[in-house]
Amino acid sequence: MKKIIFLIAPIFLLSNMLISQVNTIANYDFNSSSSYPVSPTSMAPNITSTGASSEAFQNYTGVATTTVAFVQNATAGNAIAMTNSSGNNTRYYLFQLGGSDLNTYSSYKVYIQPQRSTTGATLITVAYSTNGSSYTNFSTTYPVSISFTDVLVDLSSVTALNNASSVYIKLMVSGASAPTGTIRIDNFQVQATKGNTGGSNPWTTSGNDISFLGNISTNGGLNIGGNAGFSNSATIGGALNTSSLNVTSNAVFSGGLTSSSGFMFDNSNGIKYIPNANGTKIMKYGNGNIVSSVLPVNCAANPNAGLNHQFGGGLQIFDYNNPTTSGLLNLQTWTGGSSIDASTSGQSTGGLLLNYFCGSNVFICTGQYGGNVSICNGPSGGIVSLGKTRVGNSILLSSSPHYNDAQLTVGGKLVAKEIYVVKPSFWSDFVFAKNYKLLSLEEVEKFYKMNHHLPDVPSEEKVMAEGVGMAEMDATLLRKIEELTLYIVQQNNELKELKAEMIKLKNQK
Repeated sequence: MKKIIFLIAPIFLLSNMLISQVNTIANYDFNSSSSYPVSPTSMAPNITSTGASSEAFQNYTGVATTTVAFVQNATAGNAIAMTNSSGNNTRYYLFQLGGSDLNTYSSYKVYIQPQRSTTGATLITVAYSTNGSSYTNFSTTYPVSISFTDVLVDLSSVTALNNASSVYIKLMVSGASAPTGTIRIDNFQVQATKGNTGGSNPWTTSGNDISFLGNISTNGGLNIGGNAGFSNSATIGGALNTSSLNVTSNAVFSGGLTSSSGFMFDNSNGIKYIPNANGTKIMKYGNGNIVSSVLPVNCAANPNAGLNHQFGGGLQIFDYNNPTTSGLLNLQTWTGGSSIDASTSGQSTGGLLLNYFCGSNVFICTGQYGGNVSICNGPSGGIVSLGKTRVGNSILLSSSPHYNDAQLTVGGKLVAKEIYVVKPSFWSDFVFAKNYKLLSLEEVEKFYKMNHHLPDVPSEEKVMAEGVGMAEMDATLLRKIEELTLYIVQQNNELKELKAEMIKLKNQK
C-alpha cells in the first residue's frame, strides 16, 4: 500500500493527524421550559442533556443571544430564575451531558447570559464533574450584572472532561445582599470539539484512496492522490485536491477545491467535467451515474447542433435515465459570448421554458448600467408570445378599460414602417347601401352645434378617457368621408338640376 501524506502546514503522516470538528452540542433557550428538568432546544447527534436547579422552577423574561454566542437564539422568550440566590455557592443550576458520542468530544466551552436583581447574587462560580458526585471549581469566577450580559467560560484547559462519557456543569451563585435577591440565566450553550481521540478509528485507507467515517476539520489544505469519501461533514481550511470527492453530509471549503473526475453529492447525484473534442471541458450534472461524454443537443432544426458544442466551457443538465431522448439543457461560453440551448425531443410546448410551472415573474434586463437586450432570430424564426406582452412602463396605461384584455401594451411612443389590422370588426361600405339613412346637413349642423363633434364620432372627453381604437377610428373616418361623398354627389345633382332649369328659362325668353 502506498504511503498517504496530507499537505497540511505543518505536514503530518495520516496516522498522526488529528481530525476534528467544533460543534455546539447543547443549546438551551428556555422558551418552552415550565418545570425542572429542562430540555435543550437543540443537541448534536447522539448527545443527551438535561438541566436542573437547587431551587424551585421560576420563569423570567428572557433575551436573545448576541454575536458572542455559539449559535443564535433570535427569540427573547423566557429565562429561568432563582427567587433566592443568597448563600455562598449553595444554590446552583446544574446541566448534565451524556450520549453515545460524548466520549468523542473534548475542549469544552460554555456560553451563558446571566442577570440579577439589585440584591441578587453577584458572582457565578463554575464547577465541573464527570461522575456527578465530586466537583472541581474552575479557577475563574464571573460577575453578574443587573442587565443580561454575555459570559464565555473556556474549559478547554480542563483535560479531565476530554472524551468523558458524562459531563456535569454546575453554575453556583454567591454574593446576594438579601435573601429575596434573585438571579436569572438565559441561553445556556455548550461547545466542544469532536475528533478521533475517542470512539472507533475515524478513517480507513486503501492504496491512494481515503475514507473518513467521522467528521473532519483541518486548518490547512488537504491533498489526496486518489478518491476521498467523507461519511459525515467536512471542513477544510485550505485547498482540497483529490481525484473524486464524496461527502454524505455538509462540506465547507475555505480554499480552492480541485477534482479531476468530479464531485458526488450522494450515491446517485453529482457533477463531472467532460472534455470536448478540442480539449476544453463541459460541466455535467445528472442523477445516476453521470455519462462520460458530452451529449449532443437534440435539435430537429439543426441536426449538426451536437457538432457545434466545442466551446471554452459549459454546463449540461439532463435526465440520466434518458440522457439522449429527454430534455437537455446546455449553458456554454466561447470567445464571442455565451449561449443557452435546450433539446426539444418530447417537449410539445417548446425547448426552453422559463418559469413555465411556477407562474412567477421573469425579468430579462440590463440593470442600472444600461445596455441593450437583443433577441435574434434566423430567417425562418420569430418571437411568439402566448400570453400578454407589456413593453415599457405600461402600468401607466392600466387606467384604460382596454388594458386588461390587451395582448400588447406599449408604455411609450411606437414607431413602425407599416401596421396592418387584420379582420376588423366592421368596415364602412354600408354607407353606400340603398337603405342607409343619411342625415341631412341641417341635422348634422344641429348635432355638432349641440355636441361639438360629428355624429357617430367619439367625443374628446371619451377619447381622453378611453383612448382610440385604430381600426374602429379608421372605419369611422372612412364613414364620414363616404358620407361627404354622398353629400357632394347630392349637391352636384342639385346643381345640375338648377343649371338645366336656368337654361330652360333662358330659352323661353
